[in-house]
Amino acid sequence: MGLRSTVLQHTLSLPWQRSMTFDPIVQILNAATPIQEQKTRAWIDAKLGELSFVGLTVLLRPPPPSVWLRFRSRILQSALVTAVFAGGFSWNNLTTTGFYMHTVRGVWYGGLAMALVAIALAMQQSVALQRLSSNDSGMEKLRLSFGYPSPSGWKPRFVHVFIWQIPVMLLNVSIFLFILGLLILMEDFKGMRADDQ
Repeated sequence: MGLRSTVLQHTLSLPWQRSMTFDPIVQILNAATPIQEQKTRAWIDAKLGELSFVGLTVLLRPPPPSVWLRFRSRILQSALVTAVFAGGFSWNNLTTTGFYMHTVRGVWYGGLAMALVAIALAMQQSVALQRLSSNDSGMEKLRLSFGYPSPSGWKPRFVHVFIWQIPVMLLNVSIFLFILGLLILMEDFKGMRADDQ
């Protein structure tokens, strides 16, 4: 039981784990000046890659062919989540009435709304990152928005880290909602089969 709850906790909090969110920003903020630019660029590239998994990333400059192939597959992965919801709504079994069917529809509409908001936020953040990285003072502005000075060095702003993680978390919750609706639907089918026998 302990191992199962630990695995579940780490899976649900993956985008919030310190080593994946706070530590890279702390390293950027406290790095020596010549290395800061390089670390900031690496963070921007990694964040753009992460956001391209969530939504349709807008490209302001054409990428090399190898990057374009990876980018196209990520678009297909993000579009798959919304397509799964849309496909689920077309199932004939959802046209019947009843408490379970209304619950499934409600859960799935909530998940679809979260997926669409995640895609919109990912697109907005991608455009902002690309514009900041192409501006002369954009990298410095981004670093200054990351954190604040303290006696022990620069510290990241929690709200800033939270905002950058919202698209990923919304997409995660929408996937969990689809699975929850599917489990409710399976439970209803199981009850209907028992009633038929």
